[in-house]
Amino acid sequence: DYYKAKRLDKAIEVRKRLFAEYPRSKHVPDSIYANAEALEAIGDFEDAATTYEAYVRGYERSLGEKGNARARRGKKRRGAADDKPAVVQKWDESKAQVALFNAATYREGLGQMKAALRNREHYLTLWPRAKDADEIRLSIIDLTGKSGAAFKAIKMLEQYERDNMRSPS
Repeated sequence: DYYKAKRLDKAIEVRKRLFAEYPRSKHVPDSIYANAEALEAIGDFEDAATTYEAYVRGYERSLGEKGNARARRGKKRRGAADDKPAVVQKWDESKAQVALFNAATYREGLGQMKAALRNREHYLTLWPRAKDADEIRLSIIDLTGKSGAAFKAIKMLEQYERDNMRSPS
């Protein structure tokens, strides 16, 4: 095991080969996440962000496939030759949240403000009621200002203030 031998570069290569050769393997979700963490550990933050984003895309795809699986079950053909059960990939929602947050953080650190902003906005699209949603909204306002849209950031901050103003009681 390359990972246990502290050969992260080899572990990353082997996992990438797994994704390419066996994209429907049940090990793909955990391997993508492990690759992102390994890339983060060796300081390759751009590839780590890209890999974290790939994990989130897989998570979103799995949400769509759950609905499709129900529809296919209802239309099952008689005498179907393919009776093998499909391999179920387990994409973890909490890992997807962490992955998208980390991807946005690395994009911001690399100076890729628009990509960081897209990731943060996507986070709120997927999890609008997350416990850290307010912090994400404020970071979106901050990133908007950093990307050169100061007036837009001010308007967003004023709207945030109006939305969160408490009535005097």
